[in-house]
Amino acid sequence: MPKKWLTLFVLLSAGALCSPVLLAQNSSSGPAPTVRHYQNPKPFDKFVAPVSSPIAFLFSGRGQAMLQASPHPVAPFLLKVGGVLTTSTGAVQTTPAMNIIPNPHQGLVPVGVLPQPIGAPIAAPIVNTGCGTAAGTKFNLEPATGTPPAPFALPQNEQTVDAIVGAGTSGADLVVEGANDYRGLFGALGSSLTGYYVLSSGTGCAPQFEGGAPSVTDPFNPTGLLFGNGDPTVRRDATRGAFFEADLRFSSFTTAITVQRTTVANLNNTTNCPNGTHNSDAVARTCWPTGVVINPLPLPFTAYLNDKPHMAVDERSSGTGAGNVYVTATEFDFRATFSRIWLVSCTNSLSQCSSPTIISGTDLATQFSHVSVRPDGVVTVSYEEFVPSGIQIKFVTCSPASAPATPSCNLPTLVTTETQPLIFLGANDFRVATYAKHDHRTNGANIETFMVWERCHVPEPFVSPFFFACPKSDVVVSESVNGGAFSPPVLVDTSGKDQFFSWINVDRVSGTVNITYYTAETDYYSHYLNVKLAQMAPGGAAPEPIASRLLLTPVRTDPASDLFLGDFFYGDYIGIIGVANALNTVHRAYVGYTYNINLATYGGVGHGEQNNYLTRVDY
Repeated sequence: MPKKWLTLFVLLSAGALCSPVLLAQNSSSGPAPTVRHYQNPKPFDKFVAPVSSPIAFLFSGRGQAMLQASPHPVAPFLLKVGGVLTTSTGAVQTTPAMNIIPNPHQGLVPVGVLPQPIGAPIAAPIVNTGCGTAAGTKFNLEPATGTPPAPFALPQNEQTVDAIVGAGTSGADLVVEGANDYRGLFGALGSSLTGYYVLSSGTGCAPQFEGGAPSVTDPFNPTGLLFGNGDPTVRRDATRGAFFEADLRFSSFTTAITVQRTTVANLNNTTNCPNGTHNSDAVARTCWPTGVVINPLPLPFTAYLNDKPHMAVDERSSGTGAGNVYVTATEFDFRATFSRIWLVSCTNSLSQCSSPTIISGTDLATQFSHVSVRPDGVVTVSYEEFVPSGIQIKFVTCSPASAPATPSCNLPTLVTTETQPLIFLGANDFRVATYAKHDHRTNGANIETFMVWERCHVPEPFVSPFFFACPKSDVVVSESVNGGAFSPPVLVDTSGKDQFFSWINVDRVSGTVNITYYTAETDYYSHYLNVKLAQMAPGGAAPEPIASRLLLTPVRTDPASDLFLGDFFYGDYIGIIGVANALNTVHRAYVGYTYNINLATYGGVGHGEQNNYLTRVDY
């Protein structure tokens, strides 16, 4: 095993484990209100809004340690930006390597605890038996010893999922999941950190194939490539038989968002998308034949950075904007130290895209955009502005236009000011953010919009502006009818302990609202996690109550048991999609999430690791 990779375990022990805290910004003219924000790593330390968790991880002590051991082409550049010294030849100066191989007893993280089943589930989950009724199904093909040339198993997290009922082979559902996949740091998956995982046959939840989102040509360095850097979002277009995946891209020259496109026919073609691991960029490009670069900007991490993409597709068969692909992201400007939200509209073929339009108005401390398309084709974007009083959740409504024309957007409106924002948990050290997500449905003559986000159950218990750990986190939901004011938020779940990492999706055929999230309700200490599903029934009058809550994973996970990431990084979200057949007789929700109960093998020793999982709920 190359000595450079062995060094990783020394560096992980020596690296600083910088947990997020709160800072105060003061004006030189006198006292100023406290601005709550995350302790962003350099070079983001002057921004008020938080950078995404995948980017923050890369500039953390653990992330920099992994980069020092990584052969990835972008690793030296990221280390330089992070302030890691290099030699005159550009090689990273590291501490002498210890003659060891991965050994969980020599790391800072705990050895790991076996999954702890609870005595009885909170509610009987209606989970498909073929997908595993205890913890779901591991949704990747990584062996316990790793995917060569990566020398050992590496983590996956931050899932996004979409599906089309019956679109796979022999009537199976076609399910596509995306995730951050750190095998790409060590040469596997074509050096892409953006994974894709596809279920196209059978009755269970095990994927037939996987790979890394293919590279694209670097627009500011035509001889170079932009590799996938994670933070993915997956969307389908059932009307046109297509799937899309958007993600982060950056090099020493360029920062951008890319979108990849493939078709249902291609995903079912075992020549173009063969079973197994697509471990080269060429195979991945055959499976995802079309890729486009969106909003490329120069000088990443010194002038600009595109961050936190999200995407929606207008699945309508006709009407203005039908078939459009909408992409949003955050643009960090290092010269002015502000962040703004932009929107781009592309044709369904990705042959043309509009120029980005700034939709966040005068807000300059923004993050966490989320885009959706109403049943009538109107485009909506939610995002957050970080202000002294907390977090302002904003909402933008846009009239569609046929891509590549830019939608016409109204000024942002205030949904609410969250005065109890969630920064991080008391029982786990990974970052958890207040992150608003929304979706729509038709209910009679009305169009209803539902928005969920995380908050702390109590106000700040400490006077000091430099530290705040939340003793209990909640997921709340708010509703708007026909574009009107949003209702006061109410709890999605009244259980004790933490609930967080919520995601929402409406089954547009049945009208069922699906909300998934992690819950710590089965653990006295609020550390171990389960996955839960809450649903709102079709019909009803606003504000609709939660109709059911289902514990999907009776076997819980220890989020701190990954050898590399420990309790420091668990992503920013998990994913859910509610789907139905055209006859409205089959209704399913696929949930993608991170679980640590699968053991990898390091030097002959088993240890828990982060994996992307999938389960299916029939309703």
